[in-house]
Amino acid sequence: MTAPASARILWNDDTQPRVAQPLAAGAHACDVAVIGGGFTGLSTALSLAEAGARPMLLEAGPLAGGASGRNGGQVVPGLKPAPDALVARFGALTAERMLAFAHSAADYTFDLIHRLSIGCDATRNGWIQAAVTPRAYRALHARARALQQSGAVALDADEMAALTGSTHYVGGYMESAAGAVQPRKLALGLAAAAVRAGARLHAHSSVRELRRTPDGWTLRLDQGSIAARTVVLATDAYTDALYPAQARSMLHVTSAQAATVPLPDDLRRAVLPRMAGVSEARKLTVYCRLSPDGRFLIGGRGPRSGLAGSDTLARLRQAAHVRFPQLRGVPWDCVWSGRVALTLDDVPHLGNPEPGLWTACGFGGRGVALAVRFGPTLAEAALGRAPAALDYPVSSIGALPWHALRGPAVDAAIHWHRLRDALGLPA
Repeated sequence: MTAPASARILWNDDTQPRVAQPLAAGAHACDVAVIGGGFTGLSTALSLAEAGARPMLLEAGPLAGGASGRNGGQVVPGLKPAPDALVARFGALTAERMLAFAHSAADYTFDLIHRLSIGCDATRNGWIQAAVTPRAYRALHARARALQQSGAVALDADEMAALTGSTHYVGGYMESAAGAVQPRKLALGLAAAAVRAGARLHAHSSVRELRRTPDGWTLRLDQGSIAARTVVLATDAYTDALYPAQARSMLHVTSAQAATVPLPDDLRRAVLPRMAGVSEARKLTVYCRLSPDGRFLIGGRGPRSGLAGSDTLARLRQAAHVRFPQLRGVPWDCVWSGRVALTLDDVPHLGNPEPGLWTACGFGGRGVALAVRFGPTLAEAALGRAPAALDYPVSSIGALPWHALRGPAVDAAIHWHRLRDALGLPA
């Protein structure tokens, strides 16, 4: 009988960097107001401060209280769609620009961690995209060939078994530039660096209204207001009613994770011995990795309610046992969940929906590397760099016509993707 797991976030321990998070009150003015205290907002505030600006960052809850403190910690380069699909959709020049940006994201993130000496348990042992059917493997093998210049290496079933300790996979490919972090430590490390550089960070400071003025923008808070020349909206899946046009442009789904207690030494050597993270090439993906202290972490689609509990844990534990029967009998320690924002084209969007307002959203589960990487780009945009000179294309993202029915629509999509995955169709 295994010990029951608690509904808590693994990353919320007492070893986090201490960062002052004062409430914003009274009337203030700044060059750039950044709304959102996750990876995107913190990286943007850091880049602005290092460029000599004096940004103010507003977060409705605690810093890293949303997806940035609730994810699996995998730092993965690239975008979800294959390169040929991006070329077909956006044209060769734009696709090349997007791919160069996205494939630099892991390098940028690890270089930033090193430059700022952020203690976030960073490891760089690679990341494996795994196929569970021959059909999916053929698609991954073709993708590995297309990504050879970025360091992708195709893997057959025997190589997958040696690298993962599982015979569940028929093949895949590895991205050696990838790795993992303790995500909350990374976020708070970015926050501490931003404060040192001169940014003002304010937690528990909800922005209730965002209004354009002749000189820029006014942000109304519960206990004050902020006048800003430019605003960066870095709220992604947590945008909600603050800026409805963005909220209606994405689907918000729940991602859930669970973790075991630290594994004994023999299991650590048998399960994911390379310490590389694994994500499956499925629409309803399952992903897993080992933490530096030897816990097995697994994640996947969470409950529609957004609250992970015993049912979520049971489903994730069963998924772990199917892939790694060695884990049967190992106690599970915790289970948690958070929101992920998905766009219909499966790529993030850099937006300028109104003069002086910039956004980046729709990271689709790859937000650790991509959101951090978008920080300097958003900072350059907010400081007036021409859109054509930015390193990621600016695009509009229209409202989903059926957004009001997103609950039933997501349910229908999940059933459809579950059928596709069962048929072995490539993601």
